[in-house]
Amino acid sequence: MGYKVSFVGPWQGTHGVPNPPVNAPSPPLLPGEKAPPAPAESPGGYASGVPADFFTTRHASWWGRQAAQSKNTIEDWVSYHQPEYLLILLGFNDLGWWVSGPDELVGDIGQLVEHARRGRRDVKILVGNVVHRTFITGRQDLVDNTNRYNQLLKERITRWFRWESPISYVDVNANYNCRPGGCPDGYDGLHPNAMGEYHIAQAFARTLKADFGFKGPDFVVPSSAEPRTISVPRNVFTSSRNEGLMTSWDRVPGARGYDIRSRVKGATGWWSENQVSTYGSWDTWVINGQTWEFQVRARGDNNDRSDWSASSFATANTATAPGPPNIVAVPTGNGIRFTWGPVVGYNVNRYSVIVWDRDTPGEWTQERSTLDTSLTFDGLKPGKRYSTWVVTWVNMKSSFNGQTIAAGGLPAPGRDVLPGIGAPAPPTNMRVKNLEPTTVELSWTGSANAVGYAIYVRSIRDNTAFKLDGTTLKTTYEVGFLFPGTWNFEFCASAYNGNLESAHTACVVPPVYPGFGKRDEVLPENGTFVATNTSMAYNSTSMFEDDRLPMLLQQLRTQQAENDTFPTIPLTPP
Repeated sequence: MGYKVSFVGPWQGTHGVPNPPVNAPSPPLLPGEKAPPAPAESPGGYASGVPADFFTTRHASWWGRQAAQSKNTIEDWVSYHQPEYLLILLGFNDLGWWVSGPDELVGDIGQLVEHARRGRRDVKILVGNVVHRTFITGRQDLVDNTNRYNQLLKERITRWFRWESPISYVDVNANYNCRPGGCPDGYDGLHPNAMGEYHIAQAFARTLKADFGFKGPDFVVPSSAEPRTISVPRNVFTSSRNEGLMTSWDRVPGARGYDIRSRVKGATGWWSENQVSTYGSWDTWVINGQTWEFQVRARGDNNDRSDWSASSFATANTATAPGPPNIVAVPTGNGIRFTWGPVVGYNVNRYSVIVWDRDTPGEWTQERSTLDTSLTFDGLKPGKRYSTWVVTWVNMKSSFNGQTIAAGGLPAPGRDVLPGIGAPAPPTNMRVKNLEPTTVELSWTGSANAVGYAIYVRSIRDNTAFKLDGTTLKTTYEVGFLFPGTWNFEFCASAYNGNLESAHTACVVPPVYPGFGKRDEVLPENGTFVATNTSMAYNSTSMFEDDRLPMLLQQLRTQQAENDTFPTIPLTPP
């Protein structure tokens, strides 16, 4: 019908992503500490085919923004830019990141509407509801809270109507094809692909026509969206920096993000594979002298992926510090009390403690910082198993701009803990099997409320004291390299909950291996035996001895990638 539409707002162009050099991991804030300024963004482009005159339009759209934030800025924006129409699509991040519940969120939207009218008393307002996403294990609360909020908003919005400033409810959720069971409209299970963008636009267009008198044909969504092609990332390059290994590559037009995988050079399997949103990735969980291999691929809509890139290699030579020694984790009523030894020889900035509820599928990790060598981590769920780590952050000069930064190294593992529960009873029915003359397999009956088990070994030939060999979460354990023979050693197991540990009273001595005549007999000079030790060393600094680390790295990067939502768009026809 000949409408000429102008977009207005505080921003121009699209929001890019931080440059990889300034996107290195940063420590969690200390109590009372203010967050540093956000890293600079590289300019973001528009898709090919967008009319040139659209590049000069303005907007107030920023994925990841919350209603709790926008209610405090909307009055100034509306007052300055004077939009005739305000189209609002906010709330997912408020619910998804536990910023607000349904009642608090609908209250924030109400304040946003009120503040917008202060900026222009006759502004016309369209408020979209919150869309669903594919189900995240353990997040039934998100499904329920989305349904509850959408119902509250639909009921409440009629109370906000003003003749001079009409307001309408836009059921974006019904039009946007994304549900807990699947999300054809979302390229990642939430955020809109091209078809999803059409459906969002259609929901608002229908309301503009039905409630605000816009004339013309209905907005029609095409049967198929424009193809979004991606290619293999090129010029993948990894370098060792003071902060860690940094891998970067050329941006891929149309990419929704990237996957990066890594392994120590020569390994047959990949150690980790993670999603990143920018065209670079930092790996700080490395040990100096290790040579690492990296490959990258581009992510398109939904399950579309490019082939993997050629490999990039670099040998770690960093200035980061190891995790602290002697980590002790003791359960409290609703948390964990941590202590550890100081890390010396480094300019320590802080320590951070990571805890992860391993019993609740889909649960996010939590991380808190301290300047001390102790921290009480409250607010956890009694009876749930938490894996624990402590990271040392040190002051250093950025390898890119020379500014002082805090960089963290490889986390040191603490024991798993069940808050709200004390020390478990000792294990029982200890058994031993000689696998070889130098290797045994231990097994036992587990204890109630035991998170894991500690294995102690002593030489009965030399009458040595017991020494901790390692810990396990299972009720079996192998010990190898037992010279001059397994029958010269005694093995005991204790049950633990964090560092609350039972007495190691479940003990056993293996029988003499067949073919050997007496307990202290040494192995034949020409004897050849293959022995392995599959234990995980306690408080080890080796990433390969803590098999939880690849899962933890993937979890942390997934949390970072999930921190997005839909934009808010003021629209002003003349």
